[in-house]
Amino acid sequence: MLLSRFWYMFLAVLAGAAAGAALLSQGIINARTQDQVAEQLRRDRLELDTILKIEARMRLDRISFITVDPKLGSTLKSAAGVTDEKQLSRLSSEAKDALRAQVARVLEAGGPEAKGGDLAPEIVIAVDIAGRIIGQLGSLEANPPGHSLATYPFVDRALRGYVRDDVVVYDRRVYRVAARPVLQGGEYVGAIVHGYRFDNAFVE
Repeated sequence: MLLSRFWYMFLAVLAGAAAGAALLSQGIINARTQDQVAEQLRRDRLELDTILKIEARMRLDRISFITVDPKLGSTLKSAAGVTDEKQLSRLSSEAKDALRAQVARVLEAGGPEAKGGDLAPEIVIAVDIAGRIIGQLGSLEANPPGHSLATYPFVDRALRGYVRDDVVVYDRRVYRVAARPVLQGGEYVGAIVHGYRFDNAFVE
């Protein structure tokens, strides 16, 4: 009888040890799996950051020569301080013509496959030195000419002479944008904003 009780206790201890070992092994496996997932996420984030930086650099490069267009620069310089609606409308028309011509040059440089493809921007905006929209291609639903974009940090920095990219909500949509200052006669007279919609195709 005593022997059988000892045998039961031995089996109970053995079962407990086995269960403990199993739990410990599972804990080690889980910890290793978590470490592997965390490392994979770190690698993915670095890769994604690199992709986004390269893509942003490309967007900034695409508008580099637009910012030194003399016609556009002259229009933005003339727009400084103008409040008359008719005069603003005329300047807006001139700015749009200049933007269309420059965007056409970008697409032409990209070849036949660029037209209507990835190079075609979904918004292009020219703002004066105060950050007011003077000319805009693309959606005009929420922000007509004369509306200010100066509150956007990336626009504010561009007006101060820096190149900037960002992801912003504009006209109720999310865009990847780039901005560069516009030079005219050795002075900053405004900025160009160039953007693509942040859509499912880009995310994929």
